[in-house]
Amino acid sequence: MGDNMKITKNLVLLQLMVTSIILADTYYTWPGIEVDKCASVWLIKNFVDEDAEFKIVPKGDSVKGAIPFDIPHAEFSRKHGKTTFDTILEKYGFKDPALLRIANIVKDAEINVWAKKRMEETVGIQKIIYGLDESYEDDLDCLEASSIIFDALHRIYSRETRK
Repeated sequence: MGDNMKITKNLVLLQLMVTSIILADTYYTWPGIEVDKCASVWLIKNFVDEDAEFKIVPKGDSVKGAIPFDIPHAEFSRKHGKTTFDTILEKYGFKDPALLRIANIVKDAEINVWAKKRMEETVGIQKIIYGLDESYEDDLDCLEASSIIFDALHRIYSRETRK
């Protein structure tokens, strides 16, 4: 884990302790794999709640006591030109430049759907995520497998910002 990742993670944990926020350990979403959902699961597991568990429930269902994400009307969902990933970044006040670059890729993939992609990485990341989706029958397995993509992006972007 890079120094920026450790610092960001420690600041979030400190913020949570100071404000007495208690996190639910279970998050739920509906079926379907996309860049935003994969990146959001990675962000939650690495920066918000390392003990988080995820459930995929049928469209329209919910899980009592769990935090919904990437579904309509959830706190962590797409709204007003922002991705689910963006809403998580904003909620926890993340300013890490590497996370913000990943956010730009996610936005380029999910919000900038019909326009020419602005970031050179976007199309490649989308294809890898779509390939993973075709490789895994279970969405949870796919979400877990996709985390290596965002680990690698964060690592390289963190190194680039230190130069």
